[in-house]
Amino acid sequence: MTVTFVWWCAAGTLIIISAVLYRRMLTILIAASPARRVPWVGWPANTPRSAKVLQGLAVVPLVCAAQCVYHALGERQLYDYLAGWALALIAPVVGLAVSQAKHNRRIRRAA
Repeated sequence: MTVTFVWWCAAGTLIIISAVLYRRMLTILIAASPARRVPWVGWPANTPRSAKVLQGLAVVPLVCAAQCVYHALGERQLYDYLAGWALALIAPVVGLAVSQAKHNRRIRRAA
């Protein structure tokens, strides 16, 4: 029981770390092109190298978080691994979507 709790705590911590790195990546992208919309898919025209590096670094804790959820669920089936990915993707996707939507809405209103 205690080991399962530790796996869940580790997964939550790693998801938060990944979400912070993704959020910082989006902040860099917005700062690089403040008057342009950030595309939902792909990179904007002005893409600093640091944003790409942060995206690569943010994937590592996300993969580890999915592994932690898989172990916390007891390593029973493939569905447990897929559940880990679903849970691990919630925080970064929501964090990015909200910030990106606010920025794009502000640009659209200014035009």
